[in-house]
Amino acid sequence: MEKSNLRAQKKLTKSENEDLPQFQAGIEHIQNVDLLKWQAAVDEQSERFQLSANAASEREVMRLRALQEYPSPKLLQWQQEETNFQQSIENGKKEGDNLDTVIAQLLQGQKNYKLAINLLQQAKKHNDQYEHLKKNPLPFPRMVDVFHQSGHRSLSETSVADGSRVVSIENTKGGKDLFHVDKHGHILSTNFPCPNSNCVYLVTWHDTHCCNACTNGSNHKSHGRRCERKLLHCQQGAQQKQDARMKLGQAQQTSQTKENDASNRTFTQARKEAK
Repeated sequence: MEKSNLRAQKKLTKSENEDLPQFQAGIEHIQNVDLLKWQAAVDEQSERFQLSANAASEREVMRLRALQEYPSPKLLQWQQEETNFQQSIENGKKEGDNLDTVIAQLLQGQKNYKLAINLLQQAKKHNDQYEHLKKNPLPFPRMVDVFHQSGHRSLSETSVADGSRVVSIENTKGGKDLFHVDKHGHILSTNFPCPNSNCVYLVTWHDTHCCNACTNGSNHKSHGRRCERKLLHCQQGAQQKQDARMKLGQAQQTSQTKENDASNRTFTQARKEAK
């Protein structure tokens, strides 16, 4: 044990007296000599790198300037192609916008066309109704048919000395239809006004009018020789029938005018939409 401690003591003394001063001297040499050399070498290399980087940047700037001032034919071709391509893109955008506008106008045109078709169909309906009213005026009933029709609400007869009789019929509208008939049943006179708007006479022997002249719409001053020229006030209820017929005629004329106006109006609107 004592020998081991003695050897350790000798080693420690040798390290303190010989190895430690030598190690410290080596560190000081590295710090004062070698490290300074290495730092100088690093600084020199850094400066060279910076100079090289600056030179590369200057060369790139010079290259770009040279390309701008003295471009090559190939570069000019590429630049022209790029310009053309950009122009094509702009033209494509404009054409796309124009196409959108055309499509919008086309859709609106389709709506207007459909509306025009509907208006034309409406105009045709109004015109058909107008033509129907124009071609089908108020019917003129035949007196013999009215006299012999079934379904009378009431019927009364008064005999006359000459063998004729006066027949009173209450019609479905609540009015009185009067007929003077001979002993053979032939109608001699009625309380029905002549349907000619210019006439002021009653229907007598004729089936529908006061005489044949009125069937052609003649003026009441131009009656036939057989016309009996019995005025409306000669028979009870004749004026009321005349007023009712005039009212119906005016209503039909109003309807006819209304349909004609509606047809013209819708046709004009349809033509406007079609344009």
